[in-house]
Amino acid sequence: MALNAAAMAVEWSVVGWVVTAVLATAAIIATVIVTRRFGTRRAALTWFSESTPLISRVAEGSQLEVMYRDIPVLDPVLITVVFVNSGPRDITSDMFDAGRPISVGIAAQFYGVTKIEGGAKIDVPAVGTEPTSATIRVNPLLLKRRQSWSFSVVVSGVPAVTLDTPLIDTDVKEIVPRDWQGTIWSTFAEVFTGMGSPIAEVAALLVPGRRTNQG
Repeated sequence: MALNAAAMAVEWSVVGWVVTAVLATAAIIATVIVTRRFGTRRAALTWFSESTPLISRVAEGSQLEVMYRDIPVLDPVLITVVFVNSGPRDITSDMFDAGRPISVGIAAQFYGVTKIEGGAKIDVPAVGTEPTSATIRVNPLLLKRRQSWSFSVVVSGVPAVTLDTPLIDTDVKEIVPRDWQGTIWSTFAEVFTGMGSPIAEVAALLVPGRRTNQG
């Protein structure tokens, strides 16, 4: 009888340890999920860009040319930049540190803007500005959750888009499109489709991209 009692005690001890381990694991997972969704409540800004040559290689050397306000543009490229508020809260103008704008470096000779959407307020350099000074500034403004800003500009040469974001309590992530057969708008739609979904939040951790700034 004493042996049976001892054996039962060992079995219950093992069961207790297993239950404790399961509960501890569940608590860790729940803490991670709750903290991610409701804990820090940091804002999140996702951005991406696309550069499209306006004269294809097939047409190089032909009589085709692109002009911006009657000014010929050599090696013309259309750059589109998109910002999406993909986080759990609005990004307010107060979150721009010391009122500084977001700076978008182009690294190509600048000619002009072709489109602005979403109510973004931008300052652009003069026509013909050299690559070293070609910076577009996105001024402080309210960007509500799930809303976006975008703009397109014409440049000359081979651009390299960079970003300086003076945003406080905001995670900034650049998305590099994986399928170059699509367009920037397919990436744009992909970001919006999953926002607010727990599955999308987990997927966001697995999608290639890089943090460009964390204020």
